[in-house]
Amino acid sequence: MPLITRSPRRRRLIGTGVLGAAVIAAGLVALPASAADDAAPISVVDGLIDTSDLNALGLPQAENAETVTIFSPEDDDPKFNHGTTLIPFKGQLYAQWQSSETDEDAPETVVRYAVSDENGENWSEPMDLTAPRTDGYTSNGGWWTDGETLVAYLNVWPSDLTPRGGYTLYVTSENGVDWTEPRPVTDENGEPLLGIIEQDTKALPSGRLLTAVHVQPGLHVKPYFTDDPLGVTGWTQGEFENQEYLPNEMSRELEPSWFVQEDGDVVMTFRDQGGSSMYKLAAVSADDGETWSESTVTNIPDSRTKQSAGNLADGTAYLAGSLTGTKTRYPLVVVLSADGETFTDGFVLRDADDLQPLRYEGKSKNLGYSYQKSLVWGDDLYVAYGTNKEDVEYTRVPLEDLSLRGAPEPTPEPTEEPTPAPTERPTEEPTEEPTEEPTEEPTEEPSPEPTQAPTPAPTSEPTEAPTPEPATDPAVGPTSGPAAPGEPTEPGLAPTGADSAAALSPLVGGIAVTMLAGVALLVIRRIRRA
Repeated sequence: MPLITRSPRRRRLIGTGVLGAAVIAAGLVALPASAADDAAPISVVDGLIDTSDLNALGLPQAENAETVTIFSPEDDDPKFNHGTTLIPFKGQLYAQWQSSETDEDAPETVVRYAVSDENGENWSEPMDLTAPRTDGYTSNGGWWTDGETLVAYLNVWPSDLTPRGGYTLYVTSENGVDWTEPRPVTDENGEPLLGIIEQDTKALPSGRLLTAVHVQPGLHVKPYFTDDPLGVTGWTQGEFENQEYLPNEMSRELEPSWFVQEDGDVVMTFRDQGGSSMYKLAAVSADDGETWSESTVTNIPDSRTKQSAGNLADGTAYLAGSLTGTKTRYPLVVVLSADGETFTDGFVLRDADDLQPLRYEGKSKNLGYSYQKSLVWGDDLYVAYGTNKEDVEYTRVPLEDLSLRGAPEPTPEPTEEPTPAPTERPTEEPTEEPTEEPTEEPTEEPSPEPTQAPTPAPTSEPTEAPTPEPATDPAVGPTSGPAAPGEPTEPGLAPTGADSAAALSPLVGGIAVTMLAGVALLVIRRIRRA
């Protein structure tokens, strides 16, 4: 019978015979490397994404997904439109993006926005949040609101700054029409934030705001958090060690997004700008963004683009984007995880066949659903993007079509019936194999979970640092030690490796005693014959 061992937040079949399991339980051989925990904090199950399927990546179509065009340029309009972000404010949906005549990051680039009705379907004409600069350009940094005041972040890129980088300003409005003059976003010391803010400011369950900033010199991405509900002061850099890409100019990690795992840890995913992979990078924080593991390469394909991640209303974690493993930014898909560690389900929101043609040429304009950012509003997940860096659009899909935690999952059946706690015998392990009283085996105890697991580096990537593991696993309980004598293990879950070893110890002991007795009998017989 195969053994099932449960690593933190994951069950894995390791499959050995009884004799092999007995040897493992006795500590005579090591577990195979394939049974060890993955290096990265997140993964996608094998076979979910088929990168050879250029139209849909092997994923089914989200049947109730619908796409809305916020702005589509005509001949007299700015034809480069990129970086769409959304936010609900006082019952309406707001969209923000950067816009220029034909080319990306051109000197005339400005930040524009539009406002929808309460359904997010009918949109106003675009309005400018900024004017063209003579000393550089301004791109959009996304939104935030405390419910009463709307904040628009503005990223300023001075033309004379070397290496290339910038700083962040903000404007506010109480009605979405009248805006304040731009002011600098400030750090915990009240100083201007010298970096480009990521368009991904969101609230943690604690209420703390978390995003990332590409700090000077150049663009070195760092997680940043603040406890200012308005998100304009007190931004503090989390402890995070970058992998260098261009020394003193750019980190390997860029343009992240983040979500919360079932156990409360925060995972930040990054574009792998400087590595040789076309996979997402990921790092973990167990203390609300204050300290982070080093980033590691995951097995989740990416298109080397801005990240989009989050949690649905029921806690399901999602990643939205073009998971092609190439620089191709279509199709647009979403993958889902109930625990925020293993992504097991997915849908295509817009496949390659649904992509409209590019109508206007320009610098850095390429086909695809580019730079996705997403949010949950009402009963839907909204994923916004710039199609062909030209049309400002979003696709929404009902949460009920995506949620993995909405209905209780059936409890998996254990491979053996749980052993009740003994009532007449002590809980210590017996020295002999029980033959007539199998129900009196000692109660299985969960093995202590280490506070962090070693993180082996991928063979083709620089050495990765250990990825911190949470101190408490909701599925296992506190990791400070094993269960008390007589305490039953959690019903419906397979025993851990240590449990299996404990259960097999009587068998191993009995085998050992039997073998020794047999050897002794043979020796005695030979002595008598001699």
